[in-house]
Amino acid sequence: MITVDQYRYIRTAHRVYGKTIREIVRDTGHSRNTVKRALREEYWGYHTRKTQPYPVLGPYWISLTDGFRETKTIPKSNVIRRGGSTIVRVMSMALRGVSGQ
Repeated sequence: MITVDQYRYIRTAHRVYGKTIREIVRDTGHSRNTVKRALREEYWGYHTRKTQPYPVLGPYWISLTDGFRETKTIPKSNVIRRGGSTIVRVMSMALRGVSGQ
């Protein structure tokens, strides 16, 4: 099984740099079938998380969500100025139920 880095290298070498399958096989040492499969399919090792872990925000999560719900009436531009845009994006995604990537 190939790793994500090897998979990315195979796809980039073929699509961006125009290398043939035979050249990629020589460079990587994988079989032609493995290289063909990597080019044909999406990466088969990805999986979606059931929940997004927030190890740093864990102790403060409840107070942050309460404070964020109170600021729903404030325009988005003001909310971003009050805090970091990353925190605002993470919190809004969490409250909407969207998994973060």
